[in-house]
Amino acid sequence: MLVATTLAASACATIDSSSPPNSGPLVVSSAQTLRTCVDRWNQANMVGWGPAPVNVAFRGPDAKERSSIVLPSRRQCIVAIPAGGGTWTCVLVSSGAYWCPPLHEPTGRPLSNKNATINGRGVLELDAPMPGTHATPPLAWQRYPHLDGFILPWTASGKLWPGLRIQGQGRGRCFQVDETARSAISCLRSDESRRFDACFPQRQSWRAGDLAACGALGDTRFVRWTITER
Repeated sequence: MLVATTLAASACATIDSSSPPNSGPLVVSSAQTLRTCVDRWNQANMVGWGPAPVNVAFRGPDAKERSSIVLPSRRQCIVAIPAGGGTWTCVLVSSGAYWCPPLHEPTGRPLSNKNATINGRGVLELDAPMPGTHATPPLAWQRYPHLDGFILPWTASGKLWPGLRIQGQGRGRCFQVDETARSAISCLRSDESRRFDACFPQRQSWRAGDLAACGALGDTRFVRWTITER
């Protein structure tokens, strides 16, 4: 079972990617809310999730989703993507990025009410137009290069992008597993007390002794990580 966690304003810059932080409320018209759900998906550059028929809705999670992910029962932006015998449940979280589950067993019921499509580049498009709505303004963190909702923190010269902050330090071995964010590595504290699944090495051909920056969805704060082994 995947368990939801809370992302408070004072929280550490990284979270366990197997659990979604709390999603924030949207108080606008129903049509504009749905448009916002779609726009936030596309603004997050979710390239790893298509092509696929999907359902996107502002709704409460069903019983299967709550038992699989322990989501709050309130309405929220949810994108349901077919996964053998069911769906994967992607949820818009408070940072304005989408959290999606690890690609293991389905977290939701089979798709029965398709209303949109994700193409091969990860772009989500509704089957029917939504007249009377307007584009959702991008968020401040989206000015940085980002992929699947995570900021890519390093410039081509190996420096942090201006405006990103280091908050905390860590060290330990790093590797890749199913839960690892795209273009990232997972890193485990030396005492094995915590694993970070969105760590971005300073250079692509990383090795022991190199640095990585471990972040969270839509967050401009990073943990400075020293890789001890791979």
